[in-house]
Amino acid sequence: MAHKSLQEQISELLKNKQKLENLKFDNGKTLKAVTEDVLVDEAKKLRDCIQERIDEYYKWYTPTTYKRTKGLKRALDSNKFKIEIDGDTKFIRISFNDELSYGKSKLENGEDGYKPMLIDKGWKSPLDKPHFLGYEGFDIIDDAIKDWEANLEYDITVDKSGWIYE
Repeated sequence: MAHKSLQEQISELLKNKQKLENLKFDNGKTLKAVTEDVLVDEAKKLRDCIQERIDEYYKWYTPTTYKRTKGLKRALDSNKFKIEIDGDTKFIRISFNDELSYGKSKLENGEDGYKPMLIDKGWKSPLDKPHFLGYEGFDIIDDAIKDWEANLEYDITVDKSGWIYE
């Protein structure tokens, strides 16, 4: 029986994703488990970057015509993120708590506003009151992603195509 070369063995391993995912490292973890650990760590880092940008926004502007609920400041649940691995595609999903993320409209018959979107992208309003006329946005999400990517050691990208306001 002929022995396969190392190159042939590696080629076979790379063709079989299940075998590859179950390949164990010296620490006993499989490639899939290590990948999940990396995604969890990166999700926490991204969440922290978003929270830092939210905190920065709250320091930047202090309202004078209304009292803040600080719902958005508390809306990014420290444990509410989900990782998914679907073949070669890996997902990190970070969510805001809906109950804390929606604010009552100041417009008569106005819809409740989704604070992450409004503060991130801004708004326009017919109200003739300071800060209610409109606001260009604070770019919380995009800036947080840039902060996160600046220290990223892995080939992970953010796809915002499924975001509620994209």
